[in-house]
Amino acid sequence: MKTPKPVVGLLYLATVAILGAVALVATSKQVTVGVLTRDMASTARLHPLTGILSNFGILIWCSAAAVSVFAGVVVPRQRDHRWNTFLLVSGLFTAVLLLDDLFLFHEDLARHYLGIPKQVVYAAYGAATVTYLIGFRRIILETEYALLAGALVFFVLSLMVDFRVFGLNPRTSPWYYLLEDGFKFVGIAHWGVYHIRTARAALLLTQPRTG
Repeated sequence: MKTPKPVVGLLYLATVAILGAVALVATSKQVTVGVLTRDMASTARLHPLTGILSNFGILIWCSAAAVSVFAGVVVPRQRDHRWNTFLLVSGLFTAVLLLDDLFLFHEDLARHYLGIPKQVVYAAYGAATVTYLIGFRRIILETEYALLAGALVFFVLSLMVDFRVFGLNPRTSPWYYLLEDGFKFVGIAHWGVYHIRTARAALLLTQPRTG
């Protein structure tokens, strides 16, 4: 099977654009090219397993976003357009959370480069989550919503650790990061499994019955 020319053209356009952006940043910001292209652990000469839990979380975010968007595009609209909308919005929302986690947006970029406190970013995500839950409440109740509820519970627990609700301090407690990042990772795992299983259920419902 021959790959359509538009697909090949888009492939090269996207990759060349990214490489061009890297070259532009390296030149304009006087940053060594290797800093932008190499693995972070190699660049900083850190242990290869540095940030492994965070990396696993990124993989789960990415899987959930990709599967949700794919299912949202593939599921026939004539069956029930609510599923398409729900899956696409879920995928895009997950992609936003992925990019935030990957580029440390709420922890670093928003505060240092945009002057936005992380509390404001958290509030925006909270509002988006509430809107998401209310807007799709009917279709969520048709899914394995306990997994989604579990994700939200663990995200809240992670935030509580971050805001020192439990009285833990990262400078004095060896358990601070295990709890904060651990709760977050378990939440991401719940979120990923929920959206992947929901996408699977939507796809199975569209398969023609045989026999």
